Amino acid sequence: MDVNFIAELEILFRTNFLQAAPLYQASSKFKLPYEDIKKSTTLYRGSLNEVVRKVDEYADWYQFKEEGFPYSPDHARAKVRQFGAEAGIFVDGFIRLENIRNHPSHDPRNTADMRVVDIFDHADGRRNFQIILADNPPPSVNGPDAQIPPWVAYRFHFAAAVVSSEYKKASSV
Repeated sequence: MDVNFIAELEILFRTNFLQAAPLYQASSKFKLPYEDIKKSTTLYRGSLNEVVRKVDEYADWYQFKEEGFPYSPDHARAKVRQFGAEAGIFVDGFIRLENIRNHPSHDPRNTADMRVVDIFDHADGRRNFQIILADNPPPSVNGPDAQIPPWVAYRFHFAAAVVSSEYKKASSV
């Protein structure tokens, strides 16, 4: 697969993602260390408290069956645009849920206290976001030996946390 085409798809995804995710854009971001993607990680460490969240992996894929062959790169571009918008909407919804869980009386769109994982890059420079594309030639034989139709997929890791700077009085026991 052409590396330039994959790079083009990544740009399309990122552009459509950012257009659909205004809360992600407004939130404070940090780059997650690659080693922490499979465990809970500290999203905030303050003088009085620490906020830890599980880092989740998000992915989706699409197999180009109904378009028929020959496979066209335009199909992949259109699907990646759609993926980007859907992922942006999902991440914005996740940020709203995090806001509601921690501050039920506040506006769920408030990003003043929000910390989120940078979806596109890890702290060590590796890419958090990945586009995967398989452009298989059309099957020449029907049956169990037929090749899989072309497909496109993406995946990234994400976590969000509201960091409250309020002092909370300890309950007396």
